[in-house]
Amino acid sequence: MSAWSIDTFFQSSTNVTTLAAWLNATAIPANSTVQLNCGTLDELLPGIADFYGADRPVNLHFKVMSFGNIGIYEDNQEMDGTLTIQTQYWVQLTNGTWVEAAQVTLANTKLGFTATVADMNVTLAIQQIKSTTVQVDYCAFGTISPITFKLKLNLIFTTFKVYINKLVADRDIVIPSNIAGLFILSDLYIEYYNDYIYAGATPTFLGTPAQATAMYYGMNPLI
Repeated sequence: MSAWSIDTFFQSSTNVTTLAAWLNATAIPANSTVQLNCGTLDELLPGIADFYGADRPVNLHFKVMSFGNIGIYEDNQEMDGTLTIQTQYWVQLTNGTWVEAAQVTLANTKLGFTATVADMNVTLAIQQIKSTTVQVDYCAFGTISPITFKLKLNLIFTTFKVYINKLVADRDIVIPSNIAGLFILSDLYIEYYNDYIYAGATPTFLGTPAQATAMYYGMNPLI
């Protein structure tokens, strides 16, 4: 499958459906050394801890606006693509209500990612944020510096990378395993080459001897 085909798939997906997800503070285990709260995000959004309180939980909302320009590389077995994503930061107040503290759009964000295989499912895992353009859309607690946000983004991403990739994994790509009732595919694997990926699987024939004979002679085995 070429990079162009994958690019077309992702661009079509963002055009026909809304790709959005929440990363909630409750997704972080209570025993984790880092929590999704104003204190942690003060690195990215200076002033949010003083305004709301360092211990106030924060829920993050992500909405993908576009995704494309896919590249595939054999040397590091990785892909990359350009993403525009809207991020929102919702803080829980002491009275239990949630308020939107900020909205920031990351435009032309270059992501490095890999595709991993489990059974017949393909899951994307984000490895790094290579570059981005920061656009501050809204801030309720002061002024956000796009430069500071950009400098600290990779630090925050690395901190919560495992949880973000769990969200991505919930939207895996399922490869059909039953082919017209004649074959079952298993042992899916992926290999990276420059500008394309190769996917292979083991077929197990389920049909009758008559169907096998029809296939051998180029006839329609379903007739």
